[in-house]
Amino acid sequence: SRYHLMRYCLLHDLDETVLGDWPGPVKAYMREFSPEIKKLFRAMSEQINPQAVKHKKQLSEELLIIVTLADKLDALFFIETFGCDPDQGESATDLVRDIETLIREAAAKFPGLKWNRVEDVKRELYGRSTSLKEVCNT
Repeated sequence: SRYHLMRYCLLHDLDETVLGDWPGPVKAYMREFSPEIKKLFRAMSEQINPQAVKHKKQLSEELLIIVTLADKLDALFFIETFGCDPDQGESATDLVRDIETLIREAAAKFPGLKWNRVEDVKRELYGRSTSLKEVCNT
C-alpha cells in the first residue's frame, strides 16, 4: 500500500545515522566477503530501525526496486549538485553502473513498467555521459 511505501521511503536509511553511510560498493563487497557480515548488518538494521523492516515486508519486489533506484538517483543528484571528493570518483562511476544494471534487470523481470523513464531521469541529470569522472574531478 501507499502507506507502507511512503513510510519505508522515509525510514529506510535511518540506521545510517548510527552505522554511518558507507558507499554502496563497500557494502556490496562486505556482503559478498562474508555471509556473517551480511547477517550482522541485517541484525543491526533490524535492531536500530524495526519500523523500516516492518514496512519493507509489505512492499512488492517492483516497489523495492523503485525505492532502490530513487535512492541511487538521489545520491547521483547530490554529487551533481554538491560535487564529491575526487577519491570517491570510482564510487560515483560504480553508482551509475549499478543504476544501469538495475534498470536492465528490472526491465527483464517486470517488462510492463516503464523503466526507461529512470534512464531518462539519469540522462537529464547527467547529459549524454555515463561517467561522473568529470563531475568528481571538478
